[in-house]
Amino acid sequence: MESEIDIQKILDDAVRDITKRLAGIDLERAPSSLLEEDDDIASLYTATTGSFQIKVVCHAQTRLLRYIAEKMARRPVEDSEMEEVYVKEYFNILCGHVISKINRLTNGSARIGIPEYYRGFYVVDDCPGGMLEVSYKSIAGNFQVEGRYPEKQ
Repeated sequence: MESEIDIQKILDDAVRDITKRLAGIDLERAPSSLLEEDDDIASLYTATTGSFQIKVVCHAQTRLLRYIAEKMARRPVEDSEMEEVYVKEYFNILCGHVISKINRLTNGSARIGIPEYYRGFYVVDDCPGGMLEVSYKSIAGNFQVEGRYPEKQ
């Protein structure tokens, strides 16, 4: 199925659209990851079940995630637990848009799991098949999204 649809374009369109709508941030594509080992990084992870399976992880500078949380809350978010709630909701909305588009294009019925939040880089279990990686930069911080999916679906 993935040969019929452009998963990277679907993901890229959703990342830019949802980030702009929820946080007012214009993300610019970067040729490769701008995240450094010594950056203060957090990761968000989810996986789908059903007709289309993909594991998605987002790595971002925490200052960017805090900015997104505060824009969604429409006020400063000083509690780290509340910040986590907002960025998980952001990621849930983002992934929901991606999987909804894939479902429409494939006439499928995939569902996303509950997003998980990790301090630092979260490494996705190896998944034989396809992999995509899209990196972004913005005035609020840097951001990278990875997706891994089985070859045949």
